[in-house]
Amino acid sequence: MADTARIRVVMFALLVCGGIAFAAWWGTHRGATSAAISVIGENTSTMEAIKQRKGPFEQRSGTVVNCRMDTFEVLQEKANQDLSTGTGLYDIILNYNFSLAPYVRNNWVLPISELKSLTSDDRLWRFENDIFANVWRETGYYSTSKDSPAEAVGYPFAGNTMLLVYDKKLFSDPAQMAAYNQKYGRPLAPPKTWGEFKDIATFFTQPDKKLSGVVLQGAAGGWLYYEWCNIAYSMGGGVLRKEHGWQGDASTPVVLDSAESIAATKFYVELKPYAAGDYLSTGQNEQVKLMKDRRGAMAIMWSDVLFELVKSDRDAFGFSPIPGTKSMIGGGIFYVNRESKQPGKSAEFIAYVLNKDEQVKLMQLGLCSPLRSAYDSPEVKAIPYAEALRASLERGVYMVEAGPDADVIQEAVTQAVQRIWTGQGTVEGELKGATQNLRNKRKEIFEAAGQP
Repeated sequence: MADTARIRVVMFALLVCGGIAFAAWWGTHRGATSAAISVIGENTSTMEAIKQRKGPFEQRSGTVVNCRMDTFEVLQEKANQDLSTGTGLYDIILNYNFSLAPYVRNNWVLPISELKSLTSDDRLWRFENDIFANVWRETGYYSTSKDSPAEAVGYPFAGNTMLLVYDKKLFSDPAQMAAYNQKYGRPLAPPKTWGEFKDIATFFTQPDKKLSGVVLQGAAGGWLYYEWCNIAYSMGGGVLRKEHGWQGDASTPVVLDSAESIAATKFYVELKPYAAGDYLSTGQNEQVKLMKDRRGAMAIMWSDVLFELVKSDRDAFGFSPIPGTKSMIGGGIFYVNRESKQPGKSAEFIAYVLNKDEQVKLMQLGLCSPLRSAYDSPEVKAIPYAEALRASLERGVYMVEAGPDADVIQEAVTQAVQRIWTGQGTVEGELKGATQNLRNKRKEIFEAAGQP
């Protein structure tokens, strides 16, 4: 009994010591895991995917990642408020390239050169050479003047573009295929040229079936502007003559009233008889619904909505690059708030997200990866739109603005095209007026910014 009692005493002592040791370890470990970073972005499949995949990073690093997803408008309001007041509520902000000008010029965010200095492990940044170079250059670089070199501000959180989406069942219907071939003398297939695009829009406008040939976006807020840019720049026109959206000053040539832009706008407006729904109120959400309801044969859609489009039926839609030889580069970057309390952890989280293996997993949850190698994996190749997405990113070019004049350009194009669409003005007259208006407004903007 004595020996048994001694054993019990010893065991009790060990348990007490073990408990004390565990308590000490837990206190230290809990201190290590008390770090947290806050990430904010638009409520899209991109943010949803990142939110779903943050767990392994949290477990490995002991850092809690709080993801906040808001509408586009609320994101802009909250991010601008936080950055301008220096409150540091959000460590990482996922925002688009039109935010480059205010974020960089106001010194609100850490450029990549500073970000990389926060970690000692260079292996974290091996993904750099794997990023689509044109995507990174368009979304994540910025120059504060024409005389200063462009600097990398952040890494792309996605490689977004706009794709041609078509009703796969319609395009493979034997009766429709035969009728199209008889009418146009060629097989029914996704259009490679804008002429073919118009032919298909015309053919599939079948009122007796409540079917329109194309679902166009005519709503304000950027939807009309983005869609118009696909056609205008593909046809050699556009708004400004430059290489990147973030470039430019008051002397950058405005080509909105050029012969190419006029021709592209005329083509766009000629699609009116074939458009589904109420054009002026159709934005992204309305476009998606019309396509799901099989009210339109095809549409030009942002790549970050395609995951939800195919979620319920992977065989309902087909995908290809838009007609022509150019595609739009969209998307944005991971901005790290200069007032972040955890800039090092923020840098590590960005590196974790941009690891190739993680990118493959994220693509299966709706992300459009900015890494070229991610598209080589069998899992990604099985995604219905992955091949068209990769082809579009490979040939992607500047089409949308990212300078301090981005908002006024978007509004000018939207108002001009809406007026033309509703018969309030001619193509030549509206584009000429918008061009002169833009020259005046851009001069004011750049003079105020100290860039005459």
